[in-house]
Amino acid sequence: CELRLARLLLDEVALGEAEVLLRRAEARMARCVFLLPWLYVQFCVCKLQWRRLTHHTSVARTSPPHDAPTDLLYRDPKAFADGKCPPTDSPLFRTFLRRGGSPPLASETEWVAEAPVPGDDGLNRFLNELVACLRVATKEGGHDYTQISALLREGLEELLRLRGRGRSAPAEEGRPSDHDIAYAIFAAIERTAEAKKALHYETAAGAALAAAPPDPKAKDPKGAVAAGPGLVDAAQLPPRIALDLQRHLARQGFDAQGDLAYSTAARQEAAKALPFKAVVKHLFSLRRECDVFGSIFHADRLLCDQLHVSLAQCSDQYAKAKVLEEACLGALVSPSPAPVAGQILFHWAPPDMGVLVPPERPEEVALFAFVCADAEAAAAAAEAEADAE
Repeated sequence: CELRLARLLLDEVALGEAEVLLRRAEARMARCVFLLPWLYVQFCVCKLQWRRLTHHTSVARTSPPHDAPTDLLYRDPKAFADGKCPPTDSPLFRTFLRRGGSPPLASETEWVAEAPVPGDDGLNRFLNELVACLRVATKEGGHDYTQISALLREGLEELLRLRGRGRSAPAEEGRPSDHDIAYAIFAAIERTAEAKKALHYETAAGAALAAAPPDPKAKDPKGAVAAGPGLVDAAQLPPRIALDLQRHLARQGFDAQGDLAYSTAARQEAAKALPFKAVVKHLFSLRRECDVFGSIFHADRLLCDQLHVSLAQCSDQYAKAKVLEEACLGALVSPSPAPVAGQILFHWAPPDMGVLVPPERPEEVALFAFVCADAEAAAAAAEAEADAE
């Protein structure tokens, strides 16, 4: 509930109240015996949005450099972060009583940015931490496509804030260009959109996956039931999912005509192996139900995430179609050169309510565009220029 309320406060640009709620949630997360990975990723999304909005509204706080005057150093919110009380005869004792406190029990996280270091704008560190959060979201957090898109947008916004508006730097030895990083983020956003539609709609990636022949050398795991290309071993699914699907098959005969009933033999086979399409559609319905209620029912959210993890482990078809690849995440930190065929990529995103959207025009959206270079057009222009000379 705190994260949902913090999200509403961020929509209203009430950054002070949102920070208080997020800090309180962070402290409570450290005391949880078990924390849903989805909730951890949602906290990261809210905190990154809060961080970006503080820069948009010019209220972001930054620690002073080490050589700053004493009055600035001890006005820094991180001056007494370690909780160490100075001696009573120290001139800092009274300052500590006013500004100090006990250190938090949660893992150390940044709420106040470090002092800027000449030659390092912090983008590489930000991208590494973003990729670490994306790995949690894709592997343990249920692969919520809304969360992944929001995280990728934060990476794009940070790149534009630090390197945009003429501050972009060309590629150097051991450092990719900003153009390549931007393309890697757009490619990850495109792959996320494709994965969200895969196995439900006809996509280019899905058609290529369906056309690929099965591997004749593939073997079932030791002790697993031999499942066909369209079946999933029920023993590898969460028990509640397997039982729910078997109950759904048993209820098929209760229609008015009674012609949709499964035979007893079919239901006995379903106790060992379930149709792949039925399991995927069941996961889709669980996702929709969690999205409708904002994942406030944590038991349903946990079941949905467990089914995603099980499918990603026991079905190569699901893992290739619905999960963001590790290579795609690694490209955010070490991107390959962007193509030079003149492609144009667009990303439509919801705008920041109360910051970028005037009240009289709430239908506006945020649009990000990436234009690749066109090597053929550049060569033709150079050739035409040479001919003109």
